[in-house]
Amino acid sequence: MSTEHIHHLSTPSTSSISSMSIDDIHILSISPASSISTTMSIDDIQILSSSPASSTSTSSNTNVSTFSSSSNANVSSSSSSNTNILSSSSSNTNILSSSSNTNFSSSSSNTNFPSSSSSNTNILSSSSSNTNILSSSSSNTNVSASSSSNSLSYASERICYLLKHEKQHYDIIDNKASSAVGSYWSVFGFPAKLNKETGSFERIMGFTSCHKCKKTFVYGPHSGTTHMKQHPCIITDNMKTSTQTPIDKVMLIRKKLSDEQSKVIKDLIVRWICSDIRPFSIIDDDGLRALIQECVRLGSIYGNVDVNDILRGRTTISAHVQVVAKSCRERIKELLQEPYKNRCLSISPDFWSDKYKQISYLGVTAVIIDEGFKYYTIDLFCKPFQELEKTAENILIALQNEMKVFGIIDLSTINIVCDKASNFLKAFRDLHPITCYGHRLNNVLKRSFFQHQKQLPTSSAISIEKTSTSDEEEDDDSFYISSKPVKTNKKLNSYTNVMKEQMMTTKLIDTPPAVQLLIKTIVQCKSLAKYIKKAGLNKETEGAGGIAVQQAIVIRWISLINLLESINASFIQIKVVLVPRKQHQRLSGFNQYLVKQTIRLLKPFQAIIKMIQSGSSPTLYLVLPCTLSLQKALKSFDNLLQHVGKYEGQEINDNYNDEQEDEGVSYIRQRISTLLHDMVDLDIRHYCATLLHPNYRSLKGCTNGERVECHNYVREQLILIEKEQKKNNNEIQKNKLHKSEHSSILDDFKDDANTYDDECDDDDYDTKSVEYSLPICQSDELSRYLSMKIDMKHYRSDVLAFWKSNTDELPHLSQVARQIHSIPATSAGIERQFSIAGLTLTNRRTCLDPEQLDNVLCIRTVTKLNSQM
Repeated sequence: MSTEHIHHLSTPSTSSISSMSIDDIHILSISPASSISTTMSIDDIQILSSSPASSTSTSSNTNVSTFSSSSNANVSSSSSSNTNILSSSSSNTNILSSSSNTNFSSSSSNTNFPSSSSSNTNILSSSSSNTNILSSSSSNTNVSASSSSNSLSYASERICYLLKHEKQHYDIIDNKASSAVGSYWSVFGFPAKLNKETGSFERIMGFTSCHKCKKTFVYGPHSGTTHMKQHPCIITDNMKTSTQTPIDKVMLIRKKLSDEQSKVIKDLIVRWICSDIRPFSIIDDDGLRALIQECVRLGSIYGNVDVNDILRGRTTISAHVQVVAKSCRERIKELLQEPYKNRCLSISPDFWSDKYKQISYLGVTAVIIDEGFKYYTIDLFCKPFQELEKTAENILIALQNEMKVFGIIDLSTINIVCDKASNFLKAFRDLHPITCYGHRLNNVLKRSFFQHQKQLPTSSAISIEKTSTSDEEEDDDSFYISSKPVKTNKKLNSYTNVMKEQMMTTKLIDTPPAVQLLIKTIVQCKSLAKYIKKAGLNKETEGAGGIAVQQAIVIRWISLINLLESINASFIQIKVVLVPRKQHQRLSGFNQYLVKQTIRLLKPFQAIIKMIQSGSSPTLYLVLPCTLSLQKALKSFDNLLQHVGKYEGQEINDNYNDEQEDEGVSYIRQRISTLLHDMVDLDIRHYCATLLHPNYRSLKGCTNGERVECHNYVREQLILIEKEQKKNNNEIQKNKLHKSEHSSILDDFKDDANTYDDECDDDDYDTKSVEYSLPICQSDELSRYLSMKIDMKHYRSDVLAFWKSNTDELPHLSQVARQIHSIPATSAGIERQFSIAGLTLTNRRTCLDPEQLDNVLCIRTVTKLNSQM
């Protein structure tokens, strides 16, 4: 060892750390009470422990490897392959230490440091209480071993900084140890420093770092891995790759269990399901099977492990739900930013109350179309509404506060779809809301069948079971601000005005007897369905060859159609089941003829409501053609027959072709037609959505005025997008000009790249020659779109696939289409969220914290998103 490899360091008595490696020896002068930590290369130093009897004894005053000016200090070299440095058992023996008065001088004539040819150095420690090698029990001296790259002191924050800003000298190396089986090691590794001599990175001991964000943690035998498992990058990575690996995609070893083994498994499952009152379907749950499969995999690695070492308790899992939910919200926030910036984001807010604690929740579902023209529905939140009153001001403040969590600051840049509750319309009057089309049709049918008249006795009105406290039954038809109405041809004469007024104010008691008989028949059907459910007769009805009788609920009027259809289809079987129970009087006076005619009347609504409630594809373009179709079908009895025969099947048309319309059904049909015309106000965006679907771009059934207004609106949006793009391009161009050396005098006369996209109305220059003229102004994108020959079969009738493939040809119009089609026709998404919330808050989970409910729904929606991406 040469003298240039020896570094003389002098530290105060409080110093505690020095390092020694094969290439370097750090000599410290410390007080006897100080603690010494010597780090040596693990590969080069073998540390042995021997008793005093087995070591070569030296004088009690001998200082082994003690560097001082004393002539007694001598380090000799050995030609043998092993060099043994022995320390005696004397309490005065100090390894690599000297008194505070010791002077170090590498040039001392009495101190020799010859290089050793030994490849291995064995350091033998005695049992002295003052001599501690490699972390002995003494507090005076501490010698530890580590890599030579750890010769300097590091902290987690310091390493993180170095990894981010000094990438040439610091990097993260993978953990290649066979014991690194945790999934977190795919994201984590060890920080390392570049060794300039070897050109390779050497690990910095005692730390682990994230490959993605460079976050660094202390890592050692006693540090654990919890901080790594709960790291946000780990959770996000697991979310993107799905935490539930499909079993059929994993390389599995197929083993056929013996009959005895199979019986043991089945017995355990049966006891679990029966004792804990679990549904039989739980055994088919994908999440449960994925969990069991992971446990089997771990068992194949570690052997017959205790399940308690794998599974965690409910407190731990409950706390971890909050960690995962926080990461999921960050994921949603990241996903929303691009659609939010480009106005391709819509939200549907609503209220819901659980039936156990009656806590009021404000829920919001978002719909986006990303830059790849993919359609997604996301449950943003379902938070307890803290205010006592659901005023417009309180609703708006609460919504703004919750949307900020996801980076949504300006609500004016997003579309809002809500029901027609007066507090919602007032809160969003300046934000151009669109009313839910499903709610509108539901309210039309409620009013048509006099369900809105709450003052009527239950004997004469339809009583439909309520399963939700949503504010949709509080819709205020007198308070409506259509933010962007289109001028429709609603020109009513005096007779029509009188008829409209009568339809809105007529009470059931003032209607003709045929109408009251129809309503009585429907009430009878509901009473029958309620009895069958309570008596548990559906199984017997199905056994007799019928179908299960369904019930109706107030928030879904389509359920009334299902109820009538189920009773009509199983009428004979129901009669057979009721007679032995002496309940046949429930069918006395039952008018099956009226039931069939009512079903036929409601058939068009059934098909349309099912169509517009889709949550996986655009639906706004359906509103206009569906409304026109309903208006045409309800205009006359013949039109209704043609509609049902054409769209619902020829069999129905043949059965009813020779029948006359019942007087009560005719009255209700005309009432529905009038209320549909009056209560359903279409927004200009409904027309634009239909226009921007290639199959319906001619707007059949609309007036010329409606077409012109729709075209003008689209062109206005095109101009806004073009201006925004020009603004962004100008900023980019300015940045480029600042970097250029000089400009030419001809630059002022160059044509703008987007000149021909605008109208040629320049007053300073005449673009037309006296001798000839050129069509400088090109047709805009809308005109080109309307004149295109499009076969939607090439796009599988997917409107988003069409616009994605035509982005280059119609860049601005495709952006308008993306904005318009991101608006859902209904707020069915938020109703689905509330249904899931109701399934989560069962009578066995009434103590679930409301914030935890929001966490559960958030994790569920991100898991669903990952499966779609």
